[in-house]
Amino acid sequence: MFSVGCEPCKWRFHQYTHLILSVCVPIFLFVVALVISLLGCGGSFTASDPPACSAGTPFDNQTNGGATQQQLMTIWLWAQNDLATNPIPLNPVTVITQGGVDKCQPAGDVRCMPAQPDAMNIEPDCARVMAVPDLSAAHLAQLGYPGLKDPTGIIAAPNGAASSYCYAYTEGNTVYVAASMVLSDGATGWEFENIILERLGIPVGGR
Repeated sequence: MFSVGCEPCKWRFHQYTHLILSVCVPIFLFVVALVISLLGCGGSFTASDPPACSAGTPFDNQTNGGATQQQLMTIWLWAQNDLATNPIPLNPVTVITQGGVDKCQPAGDVRCMPAQPDAMNIEPDCARVMAVPDLSAAHLAQLGYPGLKDPTGIIAAPNGAASSYCYAYTEGNTVYVAASMVLSDGATGWEFENIILERLGIPVGGR
């Protein structure tokens, strides 16, 4: 399964609008169209090559110094705790991009499921984290997205995705994340959540 997102889930779900403004603010203020493409990028892709970890390390850390094993584990623990203690939105990307109400049903339009305590039992198991160089603001301006500043936190989405750009995406057991967003719960943490949910047998296509 493949997932792409910029969903900033560091705070609780009912604050998603704040999150987008906080984490995606340069894009949200200057290029609304690009925000929409960052939010949703569906598709199904072949998993990348299996990660390879050194003995005793939880992650295949390919962040080029952007994060230590300990820092990645801190983000993983955050993702576990968030899933184990808060309602889990299953289709926030669809709702936000369609202008729906970003609250769990029935108060809003987002389908949510109860917190999943079993998330605390899911270990990284050699999940790979690959830092991808941010696209430059100058490059994005040439493509019709002016007003951004470096580092943009944006990378190209893979072939076949529903949009062209994103903060991070997951193929199989590998998270690809913009280099400037490696330590972000809303990028790496969100994709860690998707890996955990998939291992629990929960579809993540709407996230």
